[in-house]
Amino acid sequence: EENIDCSIVIPAYNAGKYLNETLTSVMHSTDVSFEIIIVNDGSTDDTEGVAIQFAQLDRRVKYIKQKNTGVSAARNAGLMCASAPLICFLDADDRLRPNALKALRSALGNNPDAVGAYGGVCYFDGTSSVQNYSSKYGKEMPLPVVTLTALLQSNFVDTPGAILFRTAMVKSIGGFDPNIRIGEDWELYVRVAQLGYFVYCDESVIDYRQHTLSAMHRKQLALDDFAPALAKVFGVPATNYGLSTRTLRLYEQRMQAQTLRLTILKSRGPLCQLKHCYEIVRLTMASGFDKTILQMAIRSVISAAKRFF
Repeated sequence: EENIDCSIVIPAYNAGKYLNETLTSVMHSTDVSFEIIIVNDGSTDDTEGVAIQFAQLDRRVKYIKQKNTGVSAARNAGLMCASAPLICFLDADDRLRPNALKALRSALGNNPDAVGAYGGVCYFDGTSSVQNYSSKYGKEMPLPVVTLTALLQSNFVDTPGAILFRTAMVKSIGGFDPNIRIGEDWELYVRVAQLGYFVYCDESVIDYRQHTLSAMHRKQLALDDFAPALAKVFGVPATNYGLSTRTLRLYEQRMQAQTLRLTILKSRGPLCQLKHCYEIVRLTMASGFDKTILQMAIRSVISAAKRFF
């Protein structure tokens, strides 16, 4: 079997509506050899039919079927079957840009100490209409290099599909934690970042679909939904990260503030918005009016006000 550059793991749960589009986007990747590993996580729609059709037509496509055990377990199943030195975890409703794998692989080649490379994210909806990246969530400019210290304070990318990891690094830390349902991607990034840094490739690499069927939109989000991920990352001695207890606590508060900002942007209804705004203001006070948290709180309250007034 020929050597390949990248393994593309696609966990799929009732993804039949979009899976064809997602797989086609990977097929259009330029100047990179790849394999696609589709993991059907107990779907009840036509996900299997779409996956098998692609697998029968192209030997680069592998198909795995398992009982419904969640996205983390599905990604881990694909990880175990991955044979390439580089790996991308692409959601079954997103689209990879044609130059994505080439650009990300090049960034890793130029940075041998990097554990992963990431690129820009563009948003699109259920009708495949691309939306503006910066205005929707008010993202900061991407960091050229993302270290553990930065990750403990903020999630640097919205989807793991925008990242190309070194496969051995992800395998060495045991992959995704199946016990974490929300924020499982960020928690993995933190563990990987203890082995090295992430580098930015300075290109948009993925179209990230925003629609009502996605995991982040099916229910109202609250800070408690992120509690398992936050508890695992911050529930260890600060010395594990080479930090003081006080610094780690401040980083935890900053991450809580970013999480609250996300819940405000995604939540619906004035009462829910008001509750989250109250929580982020209270967090700001508890942090001693940390400048970073204060800025997030101000932007969050303004965002909530714009939606209802």
